[in-house]
Amino acid sequence: MYPTQEQILAKKPKFRKGTVKTVKEWKANNIKGWKYKSNEEKIKLLKALIKSLEEIYEKPVKEVIADYDDMYDTKAQAIYIDQTKPSIISILHEFGHHILGSSELKACVWSVWLFKTCFPGLYSNLQWENHLLIKK
Repeated sequence: MYPTQEQILAKKPKFRKGTVKTVKEWKANNIKGWKYKSNEEKIKLLKALIKSLEEIYEKPVKEVIADYDDMYDTKAQAIYIDQTKPSIISILHEFGHHILGSSELKACVWSVWLFKTCFPGLYSNLQWENHLLIKK
């Protein structure tokens, strides 16, 4: 069962020190022209974002794999990036699973609030579809 928008937005989580600053710095250096970047370039930049978050949370991801779906493999400690549509919010969500476990609610709360905090303009251009945020 996926969490609702209300459950996800009920309470802003506490982020580890440096998380918001790091994501905002990544944004400042990489978001310009995002929609015009190639998928390969986006994946490279998302891997760099994951690397920065790994350092803050002191929990390395064993592998980041370009594939055809976004997901987190708990056993392999691997994040899969959809190479056909690399997504910042999806990668934050999968990293949320990496640090918080299999709880869909916890991963959604962490990733949505982090995205909303660091990317308010992009967040305002999304709409809720069940537990997902998609472009309007």
